[in-house]
Amino acid sequence: MQKKQSEQYWASLPGDEFLDEAHAKIKLFYEDLEATGLATVLALCYRAYYGAANNSTGQLFDSAQLTRSGKNASITNLIVNHYRNLLRHTLQLATSQKPAYGCRATNSDYKSQAQCILGKGVLDYYLVEKKVSRIRAQAIENGLAFLEGWIHAPWNTTKGEIYDRHPETGAPIYQGDKDFSVHNILDVPRDITLKTSNNHQWRFIRQPMNKWDLAAKYPAFADDILKESPAYDYEDLPCFNLQIRDDAVTETDLIYMWTFYHEKTDSMKQGRQVNFINSKKLFDGPLPYRRIPLFRFTPDRIEGTPYGYSPAVDLLGPQQAHNILSSTIMSNQAAFGVQSVWTKRNDNVSVTTLSGGMKNLQSDEMPQAVQLTKTAPETFDFRQQLEAEMETLIGISATVRGNPEASLKSGNALALIVSQSIQFANLIEEDANELLEDLGTSILEDLRDFGKTPRVMNIMGESSRPYQKTFSGDDISSLNRVVVEQVSPLSKTIAGRAEIANNLLQQGMIKDPNQYIMVLTTGQLDPAIEGTQHKLLNMRAENEDLRNGKAVVAIVSDNHAGHIQSHLELLDSPDARKDPQFVARVLAHNSEHLNLWRTADPSILMITGQQPPPPPAPIPGMMPQPMQPDPSQQGAPQGNPGGIMQPQDPRGNNLPGMPQKPNLPPGAPVEAQAAYEKQQLENVA
Repeated sequence: MQKKQSEQYWASLPGDEFLDEAHAKIKLFYEDLEATGLATVLALCYRAYYGAANNSTGQLFDSAQLTRSGKNASITNLIVNHYRNLLRHTLQLATSQKPAYGCRATNSDYKSQAQCILGKGVLDYYLVEKKVSRIRAQAIENGLAFLEGWIHAPWNTTKGEIYDRHPETGAPIYQGDKDFSVHNILDVPRDITLKTSNNHQWRFIRQPMNKWDLAAKYPAFADDILKESPAYDYEDLPCFNLQIRDDAVTETDLIYMWTFYHEKTDSMKQGRQVNFINSKKLFDGPLPYRRIPLFRFTPDRIEGTPYGYSPAVDLLGPQQAHNILSSTIMSNQAAFGVQSVWTKRNDNVSVTTLSGGMKNLQSDEMPQAVQLTKTAPETFDFRQQLEAEMETLIGISATVRGNPEASLKSGNALALIVSQSIQFANLIEEDANELLEDLGTSILEDLRDFGKTPRVMNIMGESSRPYQKTFSGDDISSLNRVVVEQVSPLSKTIAGRAEIANNLLQQGMIKDPNQYIMVLTTGQLDPAIEGTQHKLLNMRAENEDLRNGKAVVAIVSDNHAGHIQSHLELLDSPDARKDPQFVARVLAHNSEHLNLWRTADPSILMITGQQPPPPPAPIPGMMPQPMQPDPSQQGAPQGNPGGIMQPQDPRGNNLPGMPQKPNLPPGAPVEAQAAYEKQQLENVA
């Protein structure tokens, strides 16, 4: 039996009942912005950001020219837009360091770690090729200037390459890909009753779309999309849009498409997604994503509300006061800046003889000097003080803006001032990185869930060389989290790169001149560490094969000490030692490494940076015997203080490359002699 509307959660209502409630929630959001004063703040921020002479009544872009206001246009408005300049410097500090993606897998096995490398390449592809880095910067700018910046990243089934055709209609079937769009606070209605800006269970997102494209995408609803629909009353509210014009443009092909997202909760087990325009639903179904594909950036929050906050709000008052003082000075100079000349009456000086627009004053007595062009110094001082106050409020020093104080003489002092601004911007940078991490995790999740067909991407490989990689969602199935790591500012300067390269060279991490040149020219550490990374992954793969009983092969160029230590760690558990076959496999493989290490050409060990192998353990009961000199070698040392001889096979031939082993002492027991010969034969074998 159908429940009454009052007895059912509004987000689960069917059909038109849901749409009526949805529009009511949207209206409530915009009315709340008006009631709380946030709508006014947003309008002020918008106008100030684009240089209005007066934040409430001036026109946008007044800062681009001198304008007139006041009675008889007696005031000349001069707008020096420090507001936008300070926010842009904050944005630059927060986004100047190139972000570097890193992936985290569910497990630490070889396959999962190899997928981490692939996942990093995929995310780097989206950063560069899909302009995600630029999209992130736009969202941060919206957050700084207009309290909140949002990125909408749904999966679009009509994007990507065509990989098949519908068997009946012949319509193309696309691979699909992520769509990215940037929004501000007015585009995302949400639950206004929440006391926190996080944990929104549901959200709306509006997108202006070409109605003809929308009709082509939803042909079944083409008539409803193309016909003119009546506007809802909340669209008439001043805060519905941030716009340049006061008058609405009626002739347009754009139409708002609303999307409603509800997370998977106890009351909505499958979540919900509804796409609708006005009173028509275009799609209604369970939430197809693991998380709502809406990601927010805000510098701060308004406690007790679901809204974000920005330090830009604190700059609005000082900027308006700065506009007034600048206009006062400019008006005075414009009105009285042209000099006047005094002459006696009936003299020969005429106005026509004066140049430059000077005035001719005539009187019986010379007037007293009136400093018409002089502005009180307090006006200039207060104006300069306002600039300093604005810099303090936003945490951007004059040094960062290229105008250091005269008292700062040393480079260390300037660096300290700059570092303080960077530390202030780091608070914003952390939120920006969190935005990028959530967005990157969403990209991998959607590729894993929806990208089932193979696709080709130009990703970065070894030594940052781009190459084409074919993969599908299954190839990144083990990845569960994305982290963002910042590139060091030191790597952005030539001196910094040289220091990094030299440090790596001293630590022995750079063994090839080409690696040194790559680090020096790019500042990237991958050329120096990727070889070590591959070796570690190979050891991990061998450990997994040993656990699974698969054949593992050692070669002479392996880092035998590292392999042996890594494999022996498999036996550091009681459960592993209870499996005799597993223990035998590990020890046998380590013996293979040890034999290769001991028989390796010393040149191979030197080239691969390995130490000589340790000497074998002496046979119990044996004593070292002095080595007899070879009379055929002139200048050879007589005797051997260490009593060590070059090992020989039973035929008396020296074993090349073998470590020196002790001979049996004279008069050794027969059993020991037999055991020694057996060991020698095994070494030869």
